[in-house]
Formats: sequence, structure tokens, C-alpha cells
Amino acid sequence: MFVADIFEAPQKHLVVVYPGRFQPFHKGHKAVYDYLCKKYGRDAVYIATSNKTDNLKSPFSFSDKSQFMAATGVPLDRVIETKQPYQVPELTSKLDPNNTIIVYAVSQKDMDEDPR
Repeated sequence: MFVADIFEAPQKHLVVVYPGRFQPFHKGHKAVYDYLCKKYGRDAVYIATSNKTDNLKSPFSFSDKSQFMAATGVPLDRVIETKQPYQVPELTSKLDPNNTIIVYAVSQKDMDEDPR
């Protein structure tokens, strides 16, 4: 499949997942979310993050991150708690693979540091 096929196949349902740790969720993350919503539509875009915490790299729980996201204007119905942000079985298991295209929006920085 080619990228152009995504846009030439109107019968396909496009879902965009913005995965990450979001420690903390900040205005740069919000800008990416807003860009994705503008480009693909609010109903197509989800943020996926976990509840995994540790004292050094990941101090914020899912609840904390959700509050940060809500404070920036992200609707909480677009935020998914998952143990696997780069697979999101809580979402993908509800989608029909025959008519759904899932795109994961990952930054170049993240891909350089830890290719997914």
C-alpha cells in the first residue's frame, strides 16, 4: 500500500493514534494534537498513553496526564489508557481491519532515539 492509497480510498476509515509517555503533557504535545485534528478531523485522532510511572523518567500517572491534557483543551474522550501505546489493543480490537487504516503519529526525535 502507498500513502496515496489512504486518501484515494474513501471507503476506508482512518484512525490516527498519537502515542507517548507525555511526561508531562505540554504545549508542544498539544500543538501536535491540534495539527493532527486539523488535518484528519477530531473524530479520527486519539492520544494513547500508559499509567506506568517511576520516580525519575515517568513521575506522572495516567490520571495526572489526563488532567494536564484536559487543562490544555484535549477532550478526554480522545485519550486512551493503554499498557501498549504503540499498539493500543483497547482501540484496535474494536476496529474492523478490512476497512480501517491506522496511522501512528510519532516524532522524528522519538524515532531517532528509539525506533518503533
